Amino acid sequence: TTYAMLQLGYHGSDFLFHIIKDEQENDFMEMTLHHASTFLLICSMTLSNFLPIGCVIAFLHDVSDIFVATLKLTTALEGFDLISVANFLVTVTLWFYFRNICLSHLTWSIWQETEYLEPYTYFQPIITISAILLSFLVVLQWYWLWLFLKCFIFWKKTGTAEDL
Repeated sequence: TTYAMLQLGYHGSDFLFHIIKDEQENDFMEMTLHHASTFLLICSMTLSNFLPIGCVIAFLHDVSDIFVATLKLTTALEGFDLISVANFLVTVTLWFYFRNICLSHLTWSIWQETEYLEPYTYFQPIITISAILLSFLVVLQWYWLWLFLKCFIFWKKTGTAEDL
């Protein structure tokens, strides 16, 4: 429960900060949709007492977020090109495994196998909404993987790192 509440607080504040304070960069809309979906998913996980699976989903995101943060750091620093490339490859590999493979499989399982039995069937609409939001996040994860690969190809061609 503590991990779920930490996630709720973190993603709630991250969503508000993004809307109020972040500069509108080229990925503002995608990030807004991501933050809103994630916050609503954590709320629904809490309301429907779906904490174990919700915490697994949050953990899958947290693992790769560590490397995304270090990638942002190393690309912002001068003279860390080799470390940045190595970090990029680790980040994309972990991203692909945790966010694209594991999360896609988990989402498919939720669609296929999750059903509340009597007397808890009134929670089923929350699970369906959660599955829709999670499916949307899976699509975003695949889109972002494609952008990662596009950035890598651009870097290989030009020798400069560019946020596409």
